[in-house]
Amino acid sequence: MRTTRELLIILKKNIQLLQTGLCMLASQLEYYDTITDEECKYLREYIYDNIPKDRNLDTGLYYWPKGDPKPRLKYLNSHIRKLKDK
Repeated sequence: MRTTRELLIILKKNIQLLQTGLCMLASQLEYYDTITDEECKYLREYIYDNIPKDRNLDTGLYYWPKGDPKPRLKYLNSHIRKLKDK
């Protein structure tokens, strides 16, 4: 399995496929064989375990407005940067 940082970079590079949220994007990438089932499950757990502080509580199941890539890219960039220092 690839590192967390590598998997977050893969999400970022495929953000143009975003329709809803990052968890669904991970599932799409698994469907297209870009990541494995194990990596998809890991990413979903990572996102759940690292709930963003700037999440919007009015968006239901999503941390930010459904399909909006901007806050998700900010989140990904922040975590990619954090993991680079480790």
